[in-house]
Amino acid sequence: MTSDPVRRIQIDQLLAEFRQGYAPFVMAVLKTTHGTEWYGVLRNTPEVRLPADSQQAQLDATALVRVILAHWDSTFSRVLTPNERSLLFELRTIRNRWAHQAPLSADDVDRLADNIARLLTAIRASNVDRVVALRDEMRMQRYQTTHQATVHPAPKLSGLIMISGASLLIAILVIGLYLWEHVPDTALAAPTVTIPAATVRLKSGSVVHTASATPLPVASAPATTPALTDTINGTPTAVVIVQVVQITAALTETPVPSFPCQDGQVKANPKTMIYHVPTGAFYAMTRNSAVICFNTPAEAEQAGYRVSKR
Repeated sequence: MTSDPVRRIQIDQLLAEFRQGYAPFVMAVLKTTHGTEWYGVLRNTPEVRLPADSQQAQLDATALVRVILAHWDSTFSRVLTPNERSLLFELRTIRNRWAHQAPLSADDVDRLADNIARLLTAIRASNVDRVVALRDEMRMQRYQTTHQATVHPAPKLSGLIMISGASLLIAILVIGLYLWEHVPDTALAAPTVTIPAATVRLKSGSVVHTASATPLPVASAPATTPALTDTINGTPTAVVIVQVVQITAALTETPVPSFPCQDGQVKANPKTMIYHVPTGAFYAMTRNSAVICFNTPAEAEQAGYRVSKR
C-alpha cells in the first residue's frame, strides 16, 4: 500500500529524479524545434498551467509526461523511440495510482524505478547513476526482508503438537520419574504396567499407533547396586531411566538408541531429523554428543529420520 511511509519516500525520490533529468531536456527540445515560439507551445499544452513569464516556469513529473505525449508526433518522436513512449505511459499510470492512494505493490514501485532509469539512460541524463543506485538499494532491502521471512517464518498454531523423537524421549522420561516418585506403593509392587493406547506424531510427520492397553513387564532392580546411590522410593534412579526408555521404545515402536555412537553405527541428529551413514560426507563432522545412534539405516528411518543427501 502507498500508505507505507518508506514506500512513499521512495516514490517521491524517483519522481524528483525524473523531473531533474527531463525538465531541461524537454525545454531544450522545444526550443530547438519551435524557436522563439517554444514557450507558447508549452503553455498551450492541455492540462498544463504555466505563468506568462518563462523564467518562472516549473514543470513537475506529471506535466513533463503530458507535454511529451501531447507533442509526440510533431516534436519528441524525433528524439525518443516508441519504447520510451511506452515507458512514459506506464510511468503516468503508476504515478496516478500513487497520487490517488490506490494500492501499489512492491513490484509496481520496482517497475517505476526501472522505467525511470531507462528513460534517463535514453537521454543520457547526469543523474541516471543515482536512480540506478536507488533501484538496486530497494531491491536489496526487498530481498533481505523476503529472505528473513523465509528463514524465520512466523509461528503458526496447529491442531497437533509436532515434536522430535528426542523431545518425546525427554518428556516421557520426566513423566516416568514423576510417576515413580508419587505412585502408591501398591502400584509399585505390581509385576506389570499397562500402557494406554496412544497416538504420537513425530517431527518427520509419521504417526505411530500403539495397541490398546498393552501390558509391559517392569524390570526389577538388582538386589545390590553399589555404584548407584540416588534412589526413588527404594528403586535406583538408573534402573528407572532404563525402564522409561524401554517403555518409550514400545510406545513409538522404535529401537532404543545407543549413546555415544560406536564405529559403524548410524548417527541421527534430533534437531534436523537427518541421519548420516559412515560413508556420508558429514558423518565424521557430526559430534557424538549431538546425536543418537542406530545400528542400521532402517532403524533410523523407523524412528522418523531421513537420510542425508550427502
